[in-house]
Amino acid sequence: EHWDVYTQFKERVEALLQSMLLEVNITSEELVEACEKARHGRDVNKQAFEHLVALDDFMTFKKIMVRRNMALEMEAIKKLQETGGDGGLDLSAEDLAMYGVEAEDAEEQALLERAMKESMEYAEARRIADEADAKSAKEAEAEAEQKRAKESEEKAAAKAEQEAAAKASGEAATKAAAEMELAQAMSASLLEMELMHRQERMEQMELEKVIAMSLALEQERLRVAREAAAQEEQERLVAEAEAKDTVASDAKLGSSDDKTPVDDDGFAILEDDAEPQAKAAEPAPQAKAAKGEREPSPQPSPTPTPKPSAKAVEPEPEPEPEPEPEPERRPEPRPE
Repeated sequence: EHWDVYTQFKERVEALLQSMLLEVNITSEELVEACEKARHGRDVNKQAFEHLVALDDFMTFKKIMVRRNMALEMEAIKKLQETGGDGGLDLSAEDLAMYGVEAEDAEEQALLERAMKESMEYAEARRIADEADAKSAKEAEAEAEQKRAKESEEKAAAKAEQEAAAKASGEAATKAAAEMELAQAMSASLLEMELMHRQERMEQMELEKVIAMSLALEQERLRVAREAAAQEEQERLVAEAEAKDTVASDAKLGSSDDKTPVDDDGFAILEDDAEPQAKAAEPAPQAKAAKGEREPSPQPSPTPTPKPSAKAVEPEPEPEPEPEPEPERRPEPRPE
């Protein structure tokens, strides 16, 4: 029963406070803050604050409520005695003392002081708890802020790492692509240079082949020319020798037609006797070959003429001098 009354009392007080706060447009937090600041300013403020805090405690509220009920009952009895309407109710001083009429003020004061003390202790404990809660809340908020800052830093670091990794990977990819392009360009350049070298080598080989063929043709031409010159020279020498032989033969034939050969004693030499002498006077072929002379081609033998008598032999004319043979000319070698 007392708890129900206490609950109703608190609800009514809180409702009144809320209505008043709404009228003046003040929140509960602002009221608590104002009371905390102003309760030590004046005695009235202190007493009002202490009464409000004391009524917040159930035991204090119960004791005050019981004492107040007893006081109200005593006032009602006194009023009845004064008016004579007590209805035969006779209360002695002891009865009045039992109700605590005499000690009402002192006991109520002591109870109030006790309630105030408990309320102060409760308020102090609550303040400490609130401060601890506030401190804990601040610490928790600071920790949360630090945690959020740390998370933000971690996120920023992770983002920076990701950006750096992406940048590094991009740079690595760009570098790899550049290196690949450079390698491809170098490979193409090397291949082109190799093709150029091969082409130059083939051209060099073709040129060497053409030069070798030209040299071979030139050597063959020079050989044929030398052979032709040697053949021409040999034919010329043969023709000259034949011409000399022909001239000599003609000269001999002419001289043989003019006179008859005679011996040392002046007698005519018959044909049978003249042939061995001519053979003896003619040099051997080996001697001619040793002297480098060419053997004249055989001439037809002259037709024998009748021998005149010894008396009719005329003096032999002097033979004409034979022309000297020209020196043999050898072909000069042509430079290759």
